[in-house]
Amino acid sequence: MSDFIIFRKNVEEPTVYFIPWPLESFSGKSQETSFTMSYSEKFLSVTIDAFCQILPPESNRQQKGRVFEDDCLEIFIRPQSSPESFFPASFYYGWEVGFNGALLDYKAGIGDEGERIIGSGNGSSVTDGSGAKEGVEPVHGILRENICGTRISFDYDWKSKAAVLSKVVGKGQWQVSLEIPWTDFGIEKPPVEEIWYFTVNRIDVSSKDGKIGLACLHEGITEPRFHQPFLFPSLKFA
Repeated sequence: MSDFIIFRKNVEEPTVYFIPWPLESFSGKSQETSFTMSYSEKFLSVTIDAFCQILPPESNRQQKGRVFEDDCLEIFIRPQSSPESFFPASFYYGWEVGFNGALLDYKAGIGDEGERIIGSGNGSSVTDGSGAKEGVEPVHGILRENICGTRISFDYDWKSKAAVLSKVVGKGQWQVSLEIPWTDFGIEKPPVEEIWYFTVNRIDVSSKDGKIGLACLHEGITEPRFHQPFLFPSLKFA
């Protein structure tokens, strides 16, 4: 895990974190991406700014669509399992947002315990994990995949109550904002002094040279790491 990133409540100017883009030795478009995070009594607020040589094309993706096949911005959050526990939860949450504001949200179980929490299903049919079948939308049901040696069970039927806004805020600047209620995590107030884990990601398919760009918030690596929750950087709410 990386060193702690500490987020403070009601800061006037939230710290801006920049994602290296592209990562060393990775072929992709050289575009800067930044994000801010802050929180209030009811919400975790996230804003991601993606700077673009070419703005993403208009998309007809719907809610729970396969936004990961287009230009999209993502945040994954792995909470602490409980206020009494110092260990991270055996699951994390994902919000993937397309240029038109379409949201793919889900809860992802990690390993055997996470699979038990997510529930039944084998991800082998359209009605049980459409991610197992290319082109099926909306994405729904449960999909199980082995990613870099870890079993991840995706519950695409989980729905967030987050408010999501996607807009162009300047020439070549795409911005996504999310207000995620604490109730999405099953709690009623900020997890002050708890240690959580997260990553912010970008998928870029609109580069001038046609090469897909990928980036995530990890330093000192030579390839993107998306669904690898054991490598998420840690954060603490102060």
